[in-house]
Amino acid sequence: MDPLVESPLAGVEQLAQVDLPPKRPDDIHGDERTYRDLIMFEERLRTNMIRIKGTTWRWKVLLMMLLAVLVASAYFTFAGRSNSPAVAEGSTTDADPNAPPPPPWAALIFILTCSALVFFFASGLFTSKLLTPAKTLKPFNMFFQETSGQIEFTRRVPRNFQDGVAAYRKSFLRRREQAAAAARRKARPAPKPA
Repeated sequence: MDPLVESPLAGVEQLAQVDLPPKRPDDIHGDERTYRDLIMFEERLRTNMIRIKGTTWRWKVLLMMLLAVLVASAYFTFAGRSNSPAVAEGSTTDADPNAPPPPPWAALIFILTCSALVFFFASGLFTSKLLTPAKTLKPFNMFFQETSGQIEFTRRVPRNFQDGVAAYRKSFLRRREQAAAAARRKARPAPKPA
């Protein structure tokens, strides 16, 4: 059968559509190249997660500072108003008529801090900077273990493929350790003759 068919629209030849059977999870072929690519991806993901943890800490500190400024400015803005003469005129409580009004900068800082927090959450900075990107691997039936720093597979991935990746990871780590030991021996200075 000829894979090219004539297009009914413009007389142009097109590839005929071939119905392929759906791929089953058992059809996953694991070879050394696939395992190597997964291990390299795991190494890059591990270094990125270390970098992300550092930046996540900074964003958490910024968020805590914004919340502390918000609470302090809210206290100075609203707690000071209960003692102000304008509020105390109609009230039955004993308010000090000589109490100073709240400072105008407190209300300005309160408004600016509220605006910054609304921007932080509405723009998506919270989800992009503070939540880990672990959900991105879920469609590929994988997840990243924070404790071990390795990619783990869900039950949908065949066991023989998981075992192949684990065996390749073990040999990869062994070869990397041997190369590091050889580099250390090579860089070690030779003993000085007496």
